Amino acid sequence: MALGGSPERQKFTAEFAEKYMKQWHSPKLDDIIQERRYKLEQERKDLIVKTKQWLDEFSPEFGIDEAYIFGSVTRGGKFRQNSDVDVAVENINPEQYCLAISLLSTYLERDVDIIRLNDCHFSDRIRQTGILWKKTP
Repeated sequence: MALGGSPERQKFTAEFAEKYMKQWHSPKLDDIIQERRYKLEQERKDLIVKTKQWLDEFSPEFGIDEAYIFGSVTRGGKFRQNSDVDVAVENINPEQYCLAISLLSTYLERDVDIIRLNDCHFSDRIRQTGILWKKTP
């Protein structure tokens, strides 16, 4: 995070932050924070696996042949406790769109967004950076 203002203000703010951090440094707190980060990272990885498993099992019911898992769940350090799981699909049965979101959300025990790539202005980016899942015959 960049500090704003004059160089003097930036120096004061940086020095104050360093002094404050030294004053309140706690190895126990560091351990707790590290443990939370580890658990969150494990949860993130598990959600990717579970999303793929759900797609393997239920994609035929919804007409999903190809999907991309994208967003914070695919990027270590960006995933948070309240992050949702984002899935982009090439095709999905329109009559069952809401049902697919509901079932996947229930399965993952987390909010889910399913978007149609045809309706998305950043679909190229999703295709480049997302985790591709394809239906196996």
